[in-house]
Amino acid sequence: MKKREILTGRLPLLDAGADPWVLRHHGEFLYCHSNGTNDAICVRRAPSLAELAGRESVEVWRGPEGGKFSRELWAPELHATEDGWVIYVAADDGKNPHHRMVALVRHNPDPVGPYEFHGPLALEPDRWAIDGSLWHHPERGWFFVWSGWEGQENTAQHLYLCPMADPLTPSGPRVLISSPLHAWEKLGSGGPDGLPTINEGPQVLIKGGWIHVIYSAAGSWSDHASGLLVTPPSLRMPMIPTGSCTTRRVIRGQAGTARCGFSLLSGRGFFRFSALQEYPHLDLFPRLDSG
Repeated sequence: MKKREILTGRLPLLDAGADPWVLRHHGEFLYCHSNGTNDAICVRRAPSLAELAGRESVEVWRGPEGGKFSRELWAPELHATEDGWVIYVAADDGKNPHHRMVALVRHNPDPVGPYEFHGPLALEPDRWAIDGSLWHHPERGWFFVWSGWEGQENTAQHLYLCPMADPLTPSGPRVLISSPLHAWEKLGSGGPDGLPTINEGPQVLIKGGWIHVIYSAAGSWSDHASGLLVTPPSLRMPMIPTGSCTTRRVIRGQAGTARCGFSLLSGRGFFRFSALQEYPHLDLFPRLDSG
């Protein structure tokens, strides 16, 4: 891709699609998303980001009618594995308290095609979970990070982390790494409806030994923001208790900024995110600490 395509391509890249997931694989871009009714998962592919909007969106899995994990499919993520592909997605039976992280698998080198239902991830303890993401530490192996409830009540969404024996098998209990404690993380919470405080949509970037976890904070109905947890190489990350890393706000604005991530294009790092098209303002704090 030419640098000019990256910097001056049509924005937004796609007019619709909550919680986008974009992956570059073997010279092409893969875009994974839920359909308009959140009961099926789709993937589209294109040689450049600018061409994604014009490409066919292929349905790769549909929740079975009446199934326990067939509705409210939120924030699917597509990852390559040794023998194919896996999609992580939050799913329930139409009742939000039943949301759990499930895995869909495809034993084929081509990511676009039918996926099989593997089942819910055995995260410990068994609690409400969404926005799960797999990542690999060069020295300590696989980890899974997600947003979840502490107990059974929807009062706050926290960020949790656990080790993985492989991309489908958790190998230890969850560890709390972030809670909505700052004022900018609590905007839109409370009120007559008792709306929760929120940390969600975590994504991980390792650079220069530093581990960065960027996430969405506050309700999407409020002055939504993106926060950044920064952990230096000196800490025994990734299994650390909450409060052991630096937290700061990196995106601020009434834009509904949500699912985000990082991409390396033509040797340059880019930050991608979804946002509402109608918003009063959006302030960016783009520099990423790297030691």
